[in-house]
Amino acid sequence: SDYRLFALFLFFIPFGFLAVLTKEISHKFNDLTDILKDYSQSGKQSLIKEFGPRELKSLISTLNSYLILERDRLKRRIMVLSMISHDLGTPATRLKFRVNLIENKEIKKKIESDINQMTKMIDSVLNYARSELNTEVESKISLTDLLSAIVSDYEDREEPVTMLELEPQSVEVKTSLFSGKKRKISNLRSEITRVIVNARPLSLQRAIENLIDNSLKYGRRAKLSLRADSRFAYIFIEDEGVSMNEETLNELITPFKRGQNASLVDGVGLGLTVVTTIAEQHGGTLSFERTKKGIKAIMKISRH
Repeated sequence: SDYRLFALFLFFIPFGFLAVLTKEISHKFNDLTDILKDYSQSGKQSLIKEFGPRELKSLISTLNSYLILERDRLKRRIMVLSMISHDLGTPATRLKFRVNLIENKEIKKKIESDINQMTKMIDSVLNYARSELNTEVESKISLTDLLSAIVSDYEDREEPVTMLELEPQSVEVKTSLFSGKKRKISNLRSEITRVIVNARPLSLQRAIENLIDNSLKYGRRAKLSLRADSRFAYIFIEDEGVSMNEETLNELITPFKRGQNASLVDGVGLGLTVVTTIAEQHGGTLSFERTKKGIKAIMKISRH
């Protein structure tokens, strides 16, 4: 009997098995790459679960050890900054008392301004470092209720902050099963208009309040609106500022960068940096657009 074809078949079986095994291992490494990308965008704190072949498990174990080490280092830096902030608070308080002994009112006012600027800068750096640490636990919240609560707090202080109604959503649908024509259906609003997201509520509240405060400082008023789809939620904060454009504001995201009119208002140039960090930790971005009346800040966050 002629067994050459059968022998050839048996000869190529191990190669097929090796090809499948190689492809499976390649998929495992691609999964690790996707996990690392997700961690870098969302700022997750949990360790990576070990999976795959022995070499991949060893790599994941090393990455977890590195993550733990870097978090410990960052926590120590935060602790040092907290101690410095606390220790500088005591001499700053003594300086304020001693400034009252100065008879020259002009010099007294300048020294008080320098002391207040110094303490605000220390607090701002500490807040930025805490936002980088990102220790808050993620939870499921209603973004609509969070925005309403924030706006209510500003309204209680008689600040010009308003909340617009949730924008209606629209989708494209086919007119019939066999027709290629499409039409848009809008007014899909239901009685329940809540937008549910997985987020860190305290960090998110800090970011939104920073954007509102910037709008009040540079644009006189703030109008909030919300739009959402299945993947992302978009928080819009519009003001009536005319002194800046969107290009300048996008440059102010970098730390300690301030605008030309920044000398007229309080701040150290870390507000937008903190907001950008929090947006990235929520899998999103911060951007700006020019409108007819002013500037619109757009904070995009992932819903899941």
